[in-house]
Formats: sequence, C-alpha cells, structure tokens
Amino acid sequence: MANTKVTGDLIASSTIATGNIADNAVTSDKISGITTAHITEGANLYYTDARADARITAATTSDLSEGTNLYYTDARARGAVSVSGNALSYNSSTGVITSNFEESPTFTGNVNTGRLFVEQSGADMIDMTRTGVGTYRLAISGSDAFSVFDVGANADRLIINSSGQVGIGTTSPSNSLHILGTSDQQLKIDVTSGGTFSSINFAEAGSNKAAIAYKHSTNEIQLPYSNNTSSFVTMMAGGSERMRITSGGNVLISDGVESSNAKLFVYDSKTGSESSPHFSILGNGYSAHHWLDTVAYYIKQNSAGRSLRIISSSNGVKLDPGATAWNSNSDIALKENIKPLENVLDKIKDYRCVEYNLKTDDDKKIGFIAQDWENDFAPIVNKDENEMLGMKYTETIPVLLKAIQELKAEVELLKTQINN
Repeated sequence: MANTKVTGDLIASSTIATGNIADNAVTSDKISGITTAHITEGANLYYTDARADARITAATTSDLSEGTNLYYTDARARGAVSVSGNALSYNSSTGVITSNFEESPTFTGNVNTGRLFVEQSGADMIDMTRTGVGTYRLAISGSDAFSVFDVGANADRLIINSSGQVGIGTTSPSNSLHILGTSDQQLKIDVTSGGTFSSINFAEAGSNKAAIAYKHSTNEIQLPYSNNTSSFVTMMAGGSERMRITSGGNVLISDGVESSNAKLFVYDSKTGSESSPHFSILGNGYSAHHWLDTVAYYIKQNSAGRSLRIISSSNGVKLDPGATAWNSNSDIALKENIKPLENVLDKIKDYRCVEYNLKTDDDKKIGFIAQDWENDFAPIVNKDENEMLGMKYTETIPVLLKAIQELKAEVELLKTQINN
C-alpha cells in the first residue's frame, strides 16, 4: 500500500487501526477530510469557539498575570483617593467623602470651568442641612431655572429663570424682579446706623436719573430724589395722567395735562355744580364745596349753624348762615383809644359823589373818589403795591352818619332860633 492517501474514510476503517499502512509515511498533505470527529482527544483538548467562550466567561483576575497596567478593584480605586485639610473627611474602606460644616472649604478655579460639579440626569441639586433647623436645596430644573428650595416647607424660596428674571415667592417671575407675598411687608430696604438714605435708584445706561428715597435725618420720603432740575412726578390712573408735581413745586390736578404757574392748579373740563363740585373739603361731619359754572364761582358749606369767615391776620369778616351781607366784629370790648368824630360835615361837604365805570370794563358804578377822603379820613383809604388808592366803603358809613347828626344839630338850632 505504498503512497496511499490518508482520508477520513480510511482512518475510520480498520486499515490504519491494523497497521497496514504503518510502513508508509503519513504527511499533512496526504490528510484530507479529517475532522476532530475522527480524532480521539488526549489531555490537551482541541480548540472550539464554545470552549474558548466558556473559559473566558469563567476566568477571574486570579487566572491572569498582571503587567504594568494594573486591573481595577474597588479597594485600589478607594485607595487612590485622598483629601487634604479639615473641611472634608474620607473613608477609604467605604469610599464616602463627608463635609465638615464647621470648616470652610475653598474651591479654586475660574469662571469658565469651576472646581465643583454636581450633575445627574434629573434636576441637578445640592442639599444643605443644618441639624435641628432644616434643609435647603440648590437645584437646576429641566427648563434651566435655578432655585433655592425649602425642603421642610416644600416651597421654592427663590427662582432665577433662563431669562435672568428673579422670583421671590413665585415660581413664574414675569419681570426682572418679581416678589409675591402674603404679608403686608414684602420689600424692606435698610441701612446701618448713621446712614443718610434708603433708596431705590432708577438709571439709564448706568447713569442715575431718579430715586425713591427715605432721608433718615429728617424722617421724610423723597419722591423722586433727583438732581435733574427738569424732572417732575406724575400720577396715572385709568391710563391717563391725573396729577403732576413740577420741578418748581407746582401741583397740577387735572383730567388732562395742563400747564400753570400756580402752586395748586385744579382743572376739570366739566361745568361744576353743587352735586358735582370741582373740589371739596370734608371735615368731621361737615363739608365745603367749590365749583365753577358759566355764571359764577360758588363756595358752599353744608351747615345751617356754621358761618363762612375770611380772616386777614387776626381780623376779618364773616357771612352768617342765610345772610346776604358780611358781618365784621364791632364789640366795644374789642376796642381801645375810642374817640368821637368831630367836624365831619365841613370836611365832606365838597367830596365828590360820582357815577363812573372802570377803564377795564363798561359797567356803570356809583361811588367816591379816594383822593377826596385820603387826607381827612386816612384809615378809610388804602394804597396798593401799584400806588393805586382803594376805599373801605363800609367804613364811610360812620362818617356819613356823623355828618347827618351834625346837620340835624344845626337844623334843631335853627328851629329853636326861629321859634324864639
């Protein structure tokens, strides 16, 4: 059987088993179609993927010799971590890092990278707890809002949303600063002892324009506090300006923007009436009303037992309830240096009694000429700031009455002479 080709079938037959080809050399190029199924395994098993996978799966680090790159273990990872200082403590057995709140840890870095990162797939957060007091949580929501959360009260105390708007007491700030509270005091501005002002400043492009200020030394509110000489304060209602205080201190009250040099200016486009006056003064159960219509200027007070008085310095006149003429004080108890009038008739006999009209209008009037009275009865005549003379017409009555008395005395004397 020289040069016989060894095949799987040949091996499976008894030919090889009986050594009939023992004298023939078996070489690899002569083996054809032989598989592991034709070979009986010894101590060294032949290779299969399944056997390799099973060995790898069952392997542990005990089956491997380490090189220069050490394999990972929890103990090695924990041992590689260390902390310094007293602010943090580390347990290498458990891998737990604990912060000591009695200390003040410092993290150095820059504004771009920082040095402390807390991140998770949900809301990123840091809890800060003080034993016996409570817990506050710093968190970032999925909408990129930063919050300070009171865990015990289950309430957000401060929110900064992605637009930079700050909310205090609200989770939905609608302005740069939005404060929502349930108590009367919602915003407090305080200064230490010795401060001059507590204020809220209003600026434009970094330049202060005005402020609402409280001045501590005088206990006053300044609205607005401004060095701008052209500034003014307006008060709006119903979408329109209702009141203005000008830089000169004039107060304008109107239903539209009006200008006036008066310190107090009240404007109303309506025609006033008693039931709808232009302004009213209300006291303790009494009132006075002022109004204008197309005919006159009216002043009315509502009490049948109360008079209307006009006082200059300490004296004046009054209009009693229901009266049509002014009343002035004349009680002798109020007077001193009382002297009777004398020789009045000779003084007034040439005084002019005239009908006239003022140069400013055409209305006819009846009266005196002030210059006729000026020398003899100076208290009756006044001179104004323009050197124009005026008269107190009611004070001419005693003079005229005295003239009548003197004339009556002359008549009686003549009667006596005639009868005798």
